[in-house]
Amino acid sequence: LDGTLLGNPESTRRFKDAWEALPKSTRPMLCYASGRLVQDMIDLTSALLLMARELPYAADTTPCNAAGVVRACAEKHMHLIGGRAIRMEVELLATPHLPVERPLLEILVGNLIRNALFNTRSGFVLLRLEQERLTVQDSGVGMSGDELAQVFEHYYKGAQSVGSGVGLSLVKRICERYGWRISLDSIQGQGTTATIYFSSLL
Repeated sequence: LDGTLLGNPESTRRFKDAWEALPKSTRPMLCYASGRLVQDMIDLTSALLLMARELPYAADTTPCNAAGVVRACAEKHMHLIGGRAIRMEVELLATPHLPVERPLLEILVGNLIRNALFNTRSGFVLLRLEQERLTVQDSGVGMSGDELAQVFEHYYKGAQSVGSGVGLSLVKRICERYGWRISLDSIQGQGTTATIYFSSLL
């Protein structure tokens, strides 16, 4: 908080006062929520620019190494665990090379990881990559049937969500671009499993 907030010393002072007034236990989640909103907007803007291209994938483009993307995204998001008793596991059972722009695959995987980590207080987040699918499973709070029915709607936010409501709808749009399919299974109090099938036929 050195310097000024948006060039305004008074705004900086008020921000500092408000921050100091917060219980220390709520500060990490507030930081995460703010960062999540910013990342959602960055992802949305980047994805829309990429998907505005007439052709989703050029035949002469090198296929994307999905295993490399999954591993890198897991490492990138590891810090979000913070002090919680969560273990993140990565199982690379295959190394599929997919006809997809790497930035869009990174956005897709990153969104699934952030959803899993935010909704898990303790336990595990598992990423499993197979030849025909990617699975992201967590032992988190899960979703109700009503939430599950609306989760892919643009700007829909569950009762405990701090995001912008674009994450899973954006994941679905990326899947549709490449003819993939996404499936969500969730039980309240037990966790959620998201599966990306790299073919609409699976």
